[in-house]
Amino acid sequence: MQRTRQGTSPLLFDERLALPAPAATRAHAREVVLRCDGTPVVYARSVVRAVQVRGAWRSLVGLGTRPLAQLLFQQRHVERVSLGYARLPRCGPLRRHLERAWREATGDPPPAGPWWARRARYTRQRAPLLLMEVFSPLVLSRRSRLAMGTGGGRAGRQQPLRR
Repeated sequence: MQRTRQGTSPLLFDERLALPAPAATRAHAREVVLRCDGTPVVYARSVVRAVQVRGAWRSLVGLGTRPLAQLLFQQRHVERVSLGYARLPRCGPLRRHLERAWREATGDPPPAGPWWARRARYTRQRAPLLLMEVFSPLVLSRRSRLAMGTGGGRAGRQQPLRR
């Protein structure tokens, strides 16, 4: 996991819709890139209202390079209240943000192909946290290679994916 950015950030347009708040509301955002065998495959952004890092989500600040999953699944009173997914449009503010963040994190342009995303909303002490995970088209190509027993990891020990 590579943490690329953490700190005060404006809410993206779609985040303002999911976290009802005035347009001027500041957020605390954490952006990371997840890699598999050194290849970047997932961009993730978690967001809370900035005021919540002094309250319900204060442990978000101290995560460092530890995965957010530790906070979401090992702490008490964290509940996932929604989960959705969508294919990202080829253009628009979210796509531009993703492309800029991907380039900054990897030094490369984003891979061509469909980008799928899922967004989960969690609450802790009634304070919401949004987690968006965007899956690179490379995830599908890695999955195909693994299914054929030719991709990454320990050579000769790969097993086909079971459905």
